[in-house]
Amino acid sequence: MRLKLSLGLVAICGVALALPAWAHHSHGNYVDTFIDIEGVVKEFHLIAPHSWVYLEVSDSNGDPQMWALEATGRAGLERIDVTRDYLKPGDTVKA
Repeated sequence: MRLKLSLGLVAICGVALALPAWAHHSHGNYVDTFIDIEGVVKEFHLIAPHSWVYLEVSDSNGDPQMWALEATGRAGLERIDVTRDYLKPGDTVKA
């Protein structure tokens, strides 16, 4: 009986600890379509847990739109040599 109670408690704790991580990485709000965009870097934030690049992109009418591109965290980007000096405001990039 004591073994069943211990296993049940371990299972409940495991689920309770796993749910917040699963919720954080949910992709329910994302669209699974891809497009190419080209724009001018306005800001680049190399931070944890997610880095951000803010681009000014011209729409089909030529009006500027601000796009926020989310990337992996600082440590992951630095492993592939993306540092604070990699992107600067004013750089033109295609994503």
